[in-house]
Amino acid sequence: MPDMRVIGLSKGFRDVLALQDVSLDMNDGEYVSIIGPSGCGKSTLLKCIAGIIKQDSGEIFIGDREVTSLPPEDRQLGYMFQEIALFPHMSVLQNVGYGPRVRGKDRRSSREFVGQIMEMARLAVGSETYPDELSGGASQKAALARAIAAEPELMLLDEPLGALDAHVRAALRYELRRLVKELQLTAIHVTHDQEEAMSISDRLVIMKAGRIVEVGTPLELYLTPKRLFTANFLGEANFFQATVKDCTAYQVTASVNGWTLNFAGSGYASGERVVLAARPESVILTPADRQASQEWIGTVRDRMLLGDCIRMEIGMNNNLTVIAQTPNRGLLGMVDRGETVRIDFSVGSILSYRWPAEGLDAELALE
Repeated sequence: MPDMRVIGLSKGFRDVLALQDVSLDMNDGEYVSIIGPSGCGKSTLLKCIAGIIKQDSGEIFIGDREVTSLPPEDRQLGYMFQEIALFPHMSVLQNVGYGPRVRGKDRRSSREFVGQIMEMARLAVGSETYPDELSGGASQKAALARAIAAEPELMLLDEPLGALDAHVRAALRYELRRLVKELQLTAIHVTHDQEEAMSISDRLVIMKAGRIVEVGTPLELYLTPKRLFTANFLGEANFFQATVKDCTAYQVTASVNGWTLNFAGSGYASGERVVLAARPESVILTPADRQASQEWIGTVRDRMLLGDCIRMEIGMNNNLTVIAQTPNRGLLGMVDRGETVRIDFSVGSILSYRWPAEGLDAELALE
């Protein structure tokens, strides 16, 4: 399968600039997900790559071929939509075999090939089953098998699991990645579901307002995002407005609403405004000791069970609110509502950012 390159892609719709000078490289065999808020341009980008929408400027390459001006049917792409676009008058076998038939494969080799694809997709239905007899999950498997049977150079997946219920969606996303990897396909997956994107992708592309904000592996973008927007969009985080008090080569001391917080870092000036971020799972809770410093002491306001973890909202004594998340180990040792606790942060978990030029609210905004 080929590499894919997008160079300087822009697209406007009346008064809206949906894509602004977007460039992206993909490696052979890579599974890349594009995520971002609604209206950020992710589906427009995918449709420009597919040739469904014509960009205003920029170039698109699939392997060594420039496909910028080619119609969709000449780009050798597989496209899977959120809407299940199976032909209702054809059986599942006929649907999956549609691509090989229109390319002129003989009936026997086509049937064998389609059977292999259906087996790989674990599509356990009768050959004469029709789309209206399938569940949502089976329908999407059939749509994926049909796209793959066309032997595309590049797979484009536009919210392919968005119409399914949560349980089916969670199971099917792993099947989707398995199949794409087994067939050594290159795939671009657009989704609004952050968990889905992080669990199946080799790399993530974060978009905002028609631009690519950041690109990296799921682990890189979750643990060490370079942009505040990424830290806010990808998962949950606590954000603190702070002022630097002292900075050495390895450690920064900052004031947060009058309390002191030390974190790893360098290059800041005394008096500089910064933004600090900490993931909820990095917050460590211990019973408050009356003899210890009263900084970073608060009261548990609310507690919510999230299956394998417990999410707590803590009202701090300096008017901050901190979200903490701890593993669910049953009822023993669980911190109760109304209990006074001290919070600390696991070593190296605090991320620091210079104050955004456009302001903190604008940087964090999801619209």
